[in-house]
Amino acid sequence: MNEDQEKSKLWKTYYIIFGVMIGGSVLIVSVQAAWNAIQQSMSRPAVESSPPSTRSSPSTTLSIQPPPPNSNIFTREEAVNVITRYMEAKPKIFAPPYDRQLAGSLTTGKAYDDTTKSGGQIDYLKERNAWYEYGKYQVDPTGYFEVTEGQAQIELRVTQDFYYYEYGKLKNSYNGYSKVYRFTLILENGTWKIADRNSI
Repeated sequence: MNEDQEKSKLWKTYYIIFGVMIGGSVLIVSVQAAWNAIQQSMSRPAVESSPPSTRSSPSTTLSIQPPPPNSNIFTREEAVNVITRYMEAKPKIFAPPYDRQLAGSLTTGKAYDDTTKSGGQIDYLKERNAWYEYGKYQVDPTGYFEVTEGQAQIELRVTQDFYYYEYGKLKNSYNGYSKVYRFTLILENGTWKIADRNSI
């Protein structure tokens, strides 16, 4: 065998090796592509059958949101508590320090104006160096209670001991004073306050 024939045989061997390598690479790439396609086709039904995410589902999101504020949820017991807090605050409102800010946290509208406006109850007491002292009290619902949007009305029998002083002297005393009132409450900035009070 001469030199040219040996070279020719050697090149054929190289071609065969290269062909096998290229063919193997193509085969590997083809097998890998086919395997990926199989995996994707197998995983797709699982994804499609999985339940929708709670983050993307409007109905699920709505179901876990807190309910919107509704003033009609306001109960009789809560209304009584508003009146009770006011009764407990009266010694600071209608006696030194004549706390107008405290009155504003519990009353609004006509009830607030009658207490704190110029010439109102606080000014009347200050001008006469007068004040009230309060003893025991009791608040009893009579049965009437009504709630509309942002407003409530409740009737209560209020029984209380209180004493009126003027210029340092006791002027009047009331023991077991009892009267039925209809209170109007208004929801103001998320807080229920007394807006008006009328005797029945």
